[in-house]
Amino acid sequence: MKRFVCVFLIFIMVFVLSACKSSSAVVVGADGKEYELIEDKNGSNESVSQSGVVVAGQDENGNAVTTVLSDDYLIVDNDTIKTPAYNYEIPKDFEIKSKGTAPLLENKQGTVQLNIMDKTESASDFDAYVEKTYNSYQTLGVVKDELKDVTIADIEMKRFGIEIQGDDGVTLTTYTYAVQVGERTLMITVTAKNGELTEADRFDEYVADIDFAQQ
Repeated sequence: MKRFVCVFLIFIMVFVLSACKSSSAVVVGADGKEYELIEDKNGSNESVSQSGVVVAGQDENGNAVTTVLSDDYLIVDNDTIKTPAYNYEIPKDFEIKSKGTAPLLENKQGTVQLNIMDKTESASDFDAYVEKTYNSYQTLGVVKDELKDVTIADIEMKRFGIEIQGDDGVTLTTYTYAVQVGERTLMITVTAKNGELTEADRFDEYVADIDFAQQ
């Protein structure tokens, strides 16, 4: 009987520990710091409270604590990026060059880059912000494709293209996409080197793979 009780208590301890262990997923907060995502009792690495995501961190004395990150965070979980505004499955031939809250991805050949930036704080007026950004490039004389309203994967957004010739002779073509996701404004750039991508719809394909949150 005593043996049975001991085994039962060990089982309970293992269950409790597994219910609050940290996952291998990395969470990046708005402060740029990395945290470990807390798993729930089912082993899910999406432990999200009503106000945000639960992570493991440290207080000012170095003691382990759990923290809730609310609106501004990014989760890198294996080959998937998850944020409150979108999820993105990283293509097999791409890698993350910078996994901050504005992730930068690049293909292994170094010819295509994807950058997803949250510009909510700068864009209180969405249309005015996009127009101002576009006009700044137009002033520089680098606009390749004018500002347009487009629909990509059933999501309405704005798009324009620029082309820059570097001193090293490398031609960089960038298409910028502005999209509103709830109360957030995202600016997405897809950049191709030396004609790796030519037509606008080739650039659109990368944006179409982003799973935006329901608006």
